[in-house]
This record gives sequence, structure tokens and C-alpha cells, in this order.
Amino acid sequence: GRPTGRRARRTRHRRARAEQARLAVRKTERDSRWKRHAPRSGVMLGRFLPVHHGHLHLLEVARAMSPELLVLVSAGPDDPIDGALRVEWLRELAPTVRVELATGLPTGARGSADPTWLDAAEDLVLQHCAARPQALYGAEPAHAQLAARLEVPHRAVDPQREGVPVSGTLVR
Repeated sequence: GRPTGRRARRTRHRRARAEQARLAVRKTERDSRWKRHAPRSGVMLGRFLPVHHGHLHLLEVARAMSPELLVLVSAGPDDPIDGALRVEWLRELAPTVRVELATGLPTGARGSADPTWLDAAEDLVLQHCAARPQALYGAEPAHAQLAARLEVPHRAVDPQREGVPVSGTLVR
């Protein structure tokens, strides 16, 4: 059966130490890649499935705070709207923002604290950002966790969706 008592605590402790060691290796790799900061830059990661007024509000706020904004559009093979089309839409709606397609995020754990999702999201940001951004923008709890992992400030924009009461999940 399942270990109980002292044995269970030791197992949890071993797993926690292994996870800390794994994250320390990832931090070392990230720090060696990001030797400099990009003080006017910010990054957003989202599905934009579909693009809605909440996204446009987030873009507007993020762009005002970070003139060099990178938007990563997460896309998967089963998405009902092609990722390249969503990138095109955002480029038309925000021509001064750098918008790139980002593939590789696991779909089952999307937007969660799942270490697999966080690892993949971290890898995407590292792949697309040559320097450490000044902030990561987003309204989802996973964005705060990703920002903490990347050691950059998280700028939550309307997380309760009070200013612009719309959600991609509800739109879909």
C-alpha cells in the first residue's frame, strides 16, 4: 500500500529535494542565457482563442508599461482556430507589438501550476526572449507562477475581469 507516517514524510522530503535540485539546474541554465536585462521589455503568453476585448485591454496596459512588448501566442494542433491566424489578428490589432507563434505547451495542463506546463512555458519564454524582460503580464494564476519561476515581476491586469468582463472560455 501507500507509505504512512515517517516513511511517507521521508518520501515527500526526497521528492521535494529532487524538485528543488531540478529547478536549481533550470535556474542556472536560465541565468547563463539571460546575462542582461531588457529594462523596457515585457512578455505576455496566452492562447488568444479567440482574441477578445479583455486581451486588447491587457495589450494596451502592458504596452503602456513596457514599450518593447512581446506577445507569445500559444497554439496546439487541436485548437479550433489556427495559431498563425491568431498571430495575424494580433499583429493587425497591435502593429507596434512583436507577436510570435509559440508551440509546445502541453494542452492537458494548460494554465495550471503543473510543473510540466511551467517548464514548457519557461522554455518558450527563454526561446523567444534574448534578455530578461522587466515583467510578465497576464490575468491567470499560472502567469504569476511563471513569473516567479522566471524571477521577473508579474503584472496582473484585471484578474477578476471587472474592467472588461470577458473570458475566452465563455466566448468559446
